[in-house]
Amino acid sequence: MNSLQGLSNLSYSMTKEEYKLLEKDDLELMKEIIEDDDMEFELSNLTRFLQDNNNYGFIAKENNKIIGFIYGYSLLKPNGKYMFYVHSVGVLPYYQGKGIGKELFKYMVEYLENEKKSYKYFLLTAEDNIIAQKLYRKHSNKECLQVYFEKNF
Repeated sequence: MNSLQGLSNLSYSMTKEEYKLLEKDDLELMKEIIEDDDMEFELSNLTRFLQDNNNYGFIAKENNKIIGFIYGYSLLKPNGKYMFYVHSVGVLPYYQGKGIGKELFKYMVEYLENEKKSYKYFLLTAEDNIIAQKLYRKHSNKECLQVYFEKNF
């Protein structure tokens, strides 16, 4: 088995929580965390998400309940290199402020570094989300101030 095959089984626990990649067996447990992130839970969408090798989900579990979730995408640049976009980081309200997000983010960074597919990760957060910014600064080596625009279709 090569080192990347072993990564899919990589999980660790600092306390009673388990931090790991989202797997097919975890999908049914995603309902509460998905709805807490103001998204509609649809099992078929999650299944499709996992089928794409450039999509990643990282979870924190406690007592067979998903209490934290990070998802993102490996994006291929024209130069042939991948970078990882962290789209969403969330922890259920009851578990916030207990280090779950910190450990989950640490697990994600370790996984991505070991996988060696992406040469960097990036994310966006709200200017007033000071708690998240503090977490991201601990795991980043560059802070970029940017202006964000979007248009819904």
